[in-house]
Amino acid sequence: MVAAESSDELWSFETDGRIYSSPTVVDETVFVGSEDGNVYAVDMETGEQQWSFETGGAVNSSAMVVDGKVFVGSGDSNLYTVDAETGEQQWSFETGGAVNSSPTVVDGTVFFGSLDGEFYAVDAETGDQQWAFSIRGVRSSPTVIDGTAFVGSNDGNLYALDTETGDQRWAYETGGSIWSSPTVANGSVFIGSQNRKLHAVDVETGDQQWTFETRGAVNSSPTAIDGTVFVGSRDQNLYAVDAETGDQQWAFETGNEVNSSPTVVDGTVFVGSWDDNIYAVDAETGDQQWVFETDGGVFSWPIVVDGTVFVGSFDGNLYAIEAGIKGSSEGSRVLLGTEGHHGDWQYGDQSMSDDHPKGADQQWVFETGGPIDSSPTVVDGTVFVGSRDENLYAVDVETGDQQWALPINVANSSPTVVDGIVFVGGSDFNLYAVDADTGDQQWVFETEGAVSSSATVVDGTVFFNSINDNLYAVDAETGQQQWALPIDVTDSSPTVVDGTVYVGSTNNSFYAVDAETGDQQWVVETTGVVYSSPTVVDATVFVGGSYGFYAVDAETGDQQWVFEAGGVYSSPTVIDGTVFFGSDNLYAVDTETGEQQWVFETDGGISSSPTVAGGTVFVGSSDTNLYAVDAETGDQQWGFETSGAVESSPTIVDGTIFFGSADNNLYAVEAGVNGSSEGSRVLLGTLGHHGDWRYADQSINISPTAFTASYVSRARNNVEWIATGGAGIGVVGGIYLLQKRKGTQQSEQGPSEESDGESSPKSQSETDSSTTPTEQSETDYSSEVNTIRSEAETALETARSYKTNNEFDEAADAYNEALIKYRTALDKVDSGATETRTEIQGSIDSTRDELEAIQSRNEQRNTLIEVLKAAERNFQVGIVAYAQGSQTLARIRFRQARDSFDEAIELLEDSHEDLLSSPVEVSIQTDRQLASTSLSELMVISEAEMAELADSGVKKLDDLEASKEPPWPPATVQSLENKETTNDTVVTTLTILSWRNKTDRCEFDTALSISRRRDQADYGFTQSS
Repeated sequence: MVAAESSDELWSFETDGRIYSSPTVVDETVFVGSEDGNVYAVDMETGEQQWSFETGGAVNSSAMVVDGKVFVGSGDSNLYTVDAETGEQQWSFETGGAVNSSPTVVDGTVFFGSLDGEFYAVDAETGDQQWAFSIRGVRSSPTVIDGTAFVGSNDGNLYALDTETGDQRWAYETGGSIWSSPTVANGSVFIGSQNRKLHAVDVETGDQQWTFETRGAVNSSPTAIDGTVFVGSRDQNLYAVDAETGDQQWAFETGNEVNSSPTVVDGTVFVGSWDDNIYAVDAETGDQQWVFETDGGVFSWPIVVDGTVFVGSFDGNLYAIEAGIKGSSEGSRVLLGTEGHHGDWQYGDQSMSDDHPKGADQQWVFETGGPIDSSPTVVDGTVFVGSRDENLYAVDVETGDQQWALPINVANSSPTVVDGIVFVGGSDFNLYAVDADTGDQQWVFETEGAVSSSATVVDGTVFFNSINDNLYAVDAETGQQQWALPIDVTDSSPTVVDGTVYVGSTNNSFYAVDAETGDQQWVVETTGVVYSSPTVVDATVFVGGSYGFYAVDAETGDQQWVFEAGGVYSSPTVIDGTVFFGSDNLYAVDTETGEQQWVFETDGGISSSPTVAGGTVFVGSSDTNLYAVDAETGDQQWGFETSGAVESSPTIVDGTIFFGSADNNLYAVEAGVNGSSEGSRVLLGTLGHHGDWRYADQSINISPTAFTASYVSRARNNVEWIATGGAGIGVVGGIYLLQKRKGTQQSEQGPSEESDGESSPKSQSETDSSTTPTEQSETDYSSEVNTIRSEAETALETARSYKTNNEFDEAADAYNEALIKYRTALDKVDSGATETRTEIQGSIDSTRDELEAIQSRNEQRNTLIEVLKAAERNFQVGIVAYAQGSQTLARIRFRQARDSFDEAIELLEDSHEDLLSSPVEVSIQTDRQLASTSLSELMVISEAEMAELADSGVKKLDDLEASKEPPWPPATVQSLENKETTNDTVVTTLTILSWRNKTDRCEFDTALSISRRRDQADYGFTQSS
């Protein structure tokens, strides 16, 4: 739709950073903060700067102006008060964390939250603290009415606090972190939550009145007017909801997330979107009136004053736009002062933060339905990449258009492409071979664990890992196993050089394995888990672990040098005598000596693996950026910002960078250099590649083998048998492959479909298990059918008995046996015996229904197991990272763990089956060095504290006994908590470390046990934020 004349730009004011905050207009001056660290005062009519005030951090908090004073928070942990006329500081109040919450001023008191986990009441004149209330991290901004402050918290609760004393009046649990800020109208508090819902709560009691569910987190803050609540969602919609009932009135869809909060003027709703636009929408119908495009995502929410819309954008500009109607913002958030305002009133204002892509020149973006941790591979004009929306995608390299998508649960595995075949692992425990042109599945190889590693293909063999299971060698043509080595491998991907496979493990070891036989050649013990994938150059193996980075002799396993760094999850690449890898920072290290050449710091941990092209190193960071860094000096050349962590490793092809982000997008960005990725990982095929490489010269011909052909013939003759046979059925390139369950035999019936009437080839075991019809008398015939039916009924009763005892795998096997016997009986009944055939067919149908229910339940439980494995693994890594002081990495892993535990809880809630009828055991290798670490070596603890802990029997980590219920500190630590001399950091660290698994197994037997772990992960995330 073409923008109407009523959205004409009046002026724009440029800052040097993105604008999260929302503008406030008082006395013809617009006040707004920027990520460049400044608060600006801008003339409302001309857009000219009046003054600027510099803080020490990003200003994502929105300004509050009362009695000639500007109150605003900063990322430098301070709340500032500035003279509205001159911009001179009057006072500042320091907290222990970033102040993104926007302040509200009522009766001489400033109310605001901080990411240090406190909600503060501060004297507006002096800046003296009146009280503080502990509620974990606070991004939400408060609303104050009738002596009560309402504020949301990262712990998922909406709190009602007495403004005089700070005492809690009530708390309402939403089920997700709260970034939205509350509004109050007609006795109800309205607030959004990251549990995807808008909540209506009784203002007096905190009782739930209703909830309205969207398809995305609700970070937008609602506004209410004339019986309607308007709010945005990350599902890209702006909603109008009945304030009394919670019923939807209409929804308006934008092109991206709506985190901006709406404002209403004279029957028109104004709101911003991540799609770079500001929309004007009819409040009655939801019809678009006009749209105004900026050059960046719009998180800032608009304010309308005298017919002008004021709003900030991630392009760094503050805009003044003609609204097309007269009047100013109205509704609950204006009346309560919880919207960037336009004059004096009783209350205040607020804001929150997120990210949006901007940076180097973007060529195209391809959106999926989930985060992209997988690294892209580019071959023959196609980009192959996996997404956590459980799809493998093929995307046109020039246009970004989808060529095909295959529903495979590809979470972390990156695709490898050889001779027209894509090899990729899945979280469903399978390795897949897929036709690169069509997306048709060729074969599937099943393991006992998630396949998060990326495959390496050498001389017709696929090498890959399955977590906590085996290192596998599989024939690339047939998918048949050649060998398997039982080592506790991680998602480290194997590297193959000169007949040797190099791979890391969870048991603090690194292995060299003979590629032909699977025999171990040597093993090196490290001081931590090896998650990084190795690279090999000049007979030296380079690999990272959870405690450092190693150079090891490729022949003997002897250590050459070790470089101390935080946890190294990034995989290295070597070029021209330098090895590049990520940890908390990006490092360049001399390959000969192990000496640091330079270090490049980002604002987050680096799990992405670097690639090099044209003298530039490219790498992603959890701070949401992709960086280009000079390979010689380590100086930044440019950065490209996305809306999520960049753990995907970039690939460069002909001057274009391809990489994924946790914001669900695959990006193609101009690199600024000519050429393609180079270095050791390209030569060895362990980087998402861009064509043939050293090991991609083998010819792979995937065609039906004699084994396959036999089963194909059976498929053609007995399709229904295949459909109900249950175990190991897979569609392969338009034909069926059938795999027998271990320990069972399956019978086949029906003549061959060969044109000459001859039977299709069978192995001896197939022939032995077949039933060949013979001529029989009617009596013998009837007797035999009855015998087979009796055997089927016995198998059916056995299956039901297994089901009753929660032995579901055994039940599935028995159901399959019953089906086979019923079908054998049916095939022996003459076509004229209609009644008998109907009875048997009825038995087949009911048995099949019971089997399908068991299979569905097993699939759901397997999904639950995989999700819990991923959650617990990230949780334990987060604990180790926190202990090492790697706050950024800890935050990432705790966040991933929390989200996975949330997913597990949703699986339980959505399932009609009892998925925890038997406990789920998760096998996670513990960090043995950390287990025996003395507390005095781990952190700075006073002698008095050490003595008291020692008296309680706590001298090392294994002595800590975790508390299962909040408050979280272990009993032996709680005695320290009340001492004035005790550092809060000590208590927090001991608490988090007490959750470390003492054995290699963790058990989840109830939904409550998962929920507790989820809360612990959220606590770890908050404390490391």
